[in-house]
Amino acid sequence: MGEERVSARRIVFPEDVIQEAIQLSEDHSDNSWRMGDFVIKQMAALSQVYTKGEIRRGLAEISKLNVETLRDRERISLRIPPCKREYYPLLYSQYRACLSAGDQWEQYADWAVTSMDDYNGNPPSVAVIRAKIKGENNSAPEWPRRIERMLDICDAIGCDKKTPERIVSEVAKIRVQLGKLLV
Repeated sequence: MGEERVSARRIVFPEDVIQEAIQLSEDHSDNSWRMGDFVIKQMAALSQVYTKGEIRRGLAEISKLNVETLRDRERISLRIPPCKREYYPLLYSQYRACLSAGDQWEQYADWAVTSMDDYNGNPPSVAVIRAKIKGENNSAPEWPRRIERMLDICDAIGCDKKTPERIVSEVAKIRVQLGKLLV
C-alpha cells in the first residue's frame, strides 16, 4: 500500500507577524509591494527551518490570501528592487505587465513613462503595455511562464495529502532548483 503523508508542519508565527499579515491583507490600497517585501522577509527569517511552501501556506493561512497571490507578490518584489520601483511612476500591475517581457522589462517601463503624454499624463494601461510587448516580441521566450506552471504543479503535489513523503521531498528539491531560475 502507499505511504501515508505526514501533515505539513504548522508554523507558529509571532503575534507581530500575524498582525502585519492581517493588516496587509485587509488594506485594499495598492500594497502589493509591501506584501511582497513582507513575504521575502519571512522567507529569509524562516527558510532555514521551514520549506518555502510551508512558509507560504502559513502566511496564506494567517493573511487569508491565496498561496499563489503571495508567491506572485514575492516574485515581483524580488525581480524589481525598491530603487527601481521609485524610479518609474508605475503601479504594481504595470510593473508586472512589463515583467512579461522578461529581461527586457526596463525597456517597456521606459516606454511606458515616455508615453505618458499620449495617455493624458498617465502611464499606459496594463492591456496597452502587454499589447506593446506582444506586438514587438512575438518570439518572447515562453520558458519563464512554463517554469511558473511547473512551480504550480510542484506546489500541488506537495499539498496533496495522498502524495508519499519521499515524492514530496524530491519534488521540493526540484522546486527549489526551478525557483532559482526565475530570480
